[in-house]
Amino acid sequence: MEPLSRQLSNLSEERTITITPQCDKAISSVQ
Repeated sequence: MEPLSRQLSNLSEERTITITPQCDKAISSVQ
């Protein structure tokens, strides 16, 4: 089993990949 910190970093990476396109759209609509 992976260390907890490893799992957390994997989770945050996946979340960043998921959220980034939405953030890009939000930033584009604001500008």
